[in-house]
Amino acid sequence: MIESSLPILNFLQRLYQLQSVNQLTETICTHLTALIGGENTIVCVHDGHSRSLFSVAAQHPFSCKHLLPDVNAGGIVATHPFWEDVLDQQRSIRTLSELVSLQDWHANPSYSEIYRYDHIEDQINTEIFGTMDCFTTVGVLRSKRGFSPADRETFTRLRPHLVQAFTNARMAEFGGLIQGRNEKAWVLPVDARGCVLPAGESAKPILALRFARAGRLPEAVESWVKAQAQLLSKGMLDTHI
Repeated sequence: MIESSLPILNFLQRLYQLQSVNQLTETICTHLTALIGGENTIVCVHDGHSRSLFSVAAQHPFSCKHLLPDVNAGGIVATHPFWEDVLDQQRSIRTLSELVSLQDWHANPSYSEIYRYDHIEDQINTEIFGTMDCFTTVGVLRSKRGFSPADRETFTRLRPHLVQAFTNARMAEFGGLIQGRNEKAWVLPVDARGCVLPAGESAKPILALRFARAGRLPEAVESWVKAQAQLLSKGMLDTHI
């Protein structure tokens, strides 16, 4: 019993170490699959009102080379069965195989346009942070149907830890705690255009002082951020890139 719990305890230790949201996302993508059993782990940030994706991080890249533009422009995200009761706390853990038959899944645009290229037949998923304006989900994908009761129980037990870990990471970023790990580096949240997000408003006076651009990032940095966003939109989602 103790030996079988060690992988979970090791995973929890990784979750609760001081880290940024991006580092936490990579920790989850790298290690969760081994605990649940599957071929890939994904962490997605959604706009619940438009039913679109802000970002996707995955343990392994999807075969779909223009993932974000394709799924958002075509409204494919909204066709996924998980949207039927999204953010329903009574069903915080859900699997594809309990919601749709294999035949219906293969007829779903989410499968035909994205998942079929990687032979994904089932997914276990949970919403872990946020509101309909912006929320995060964590899921494990597998090429065969059915998650065992043990898989579901493990995922259910991990969910509150995932929620707390994201809360901790966000608080660490907003409070500037991540800076303490490297005095020469500081964290500033930006969007895909390189513009400072509301969480980084307090840093704007520092930006203006350093760069004299009214709180904007240097042009070279903004260009780099935009280039990275374009790479993500082409499906280059491996967390080690």
